[in-house]
Amino acid sequence: MATRHEKIGLQSVARLQPGDTIWDTDLKRFGVRRRVNRISYCVKAQIDRRQKWITIGRNGPMTPAEARTAARSFLGRSRSRSRPNP
Repeated sequence: MATRHEKIGLQSVARLQPGDTIWDTDLKRFGVRRRVNRISYCVKAQIDRRQKWITIGRNGPMTPAEARTAARSFLGRSRSRSRPNP
């Protein structure tokens, strides 16, 4: 299990091993993590004073660029509300 910081792209996602997490250097709180059978894009958000991992989407149907755009939109909405919808 490793956590690292780098720009999330197709190559960095392809190198993920089970248990790895990458946090994007361009967009804070946006990351990608791999579990045993799937790779998911996520955002760390604070909701009701608690830190939560919100899944943006899965790798395959969603590219890293699409996930970054969705995360940016989510983070923008989360700043204006206390309980944003993914």
